[in-house]
Amino acid sequence: MGWADKLLIKKLHKYIADFGKFDNRETAKIFTEILAKNTRYITDEPSQTHIIACAYIMATYQQLRLNGESQQQAITKLTWAFKQPGRFMVTWGMRLWLWFSRDVKAGIKLENIRKEKSYGEQFKFSAEIDELSYISVVHICAYHEFFKRNLCPELTAIFCDWDVLWTDEIEKQNCGVRFERPCTLGTGGDCCRFEFYFDEDD
Repeated sequence: MGWADKLLIKKLHKYIADFGKFDNRETAKIFTEILAKNTRYITDEPSQTHIIACAYIMATYQQLRLNGESQQQAITKLTWAFKQPGRFMVTWGMRLWLWFSRDVKAGIKLENIRKEKSYGEQFKFSAEIDELSYISVVHICAYHEFFKRNLCPELTAIFCDWDVLWTDEIEKQNCGVRFERPCTLGTGGDCCRFEFYFDEDD
C-alpha cells in the first residue's frame, strides 16, 4: 500500500470518527478481509488505489450497518465523509483554474484526456467531440465493478457524488461552459456521461 493510499484511509477515518460510536479496529479487520478477496483484481498502480478506497468505504459501510444504521443513513454519512479529505483543494483548484484559464474549452478537453489516461486500464472511456461540446463517456468504471463484484452496487453512488466538488464550480463561475451529467453507472445508467457545452462566442 502506497503512502497516498494510507493517507486516504487516515483522512477518511478522521471524518468517519465523527460519527460517534465507531470501532476502527473492527473496521480494519473487515477492510483487510475485503482487500484480500480483491487483490487479484489489482492490475496497475491506479487500480490499487481504486480498490483500496472501495474496500475501505465498503468496510466502513458494513461497520455502520452493524452499529444499527440503515442503508440510507450509512450511505449519507459515507457520502459526506468521502468528500471531506480533498474538498478544499478540489473546489478551490477548480475555481482558480476557471478564473485564470486563458482557454477554458481547450483546458477541459486536455483535462479529460489526461483523466482517461491516469485512471488506469480498469476504466473504459470514449469521447464525443464537436466545436460546441466535449462529452466524456465512461463505459466501465472500476468503482462500480468493485461494488457489483462485492454485492454492494449501491455504494458506487458515493463516488459519483464526489464529482460535485468540481462540477458545481462550473455553473457557479459562469465561465462560458455548461455542464450536465444525465446518467451514471452508479445511479442505474448504462454509462456515465460528463457533458461540457461551450458558448458559441467562447
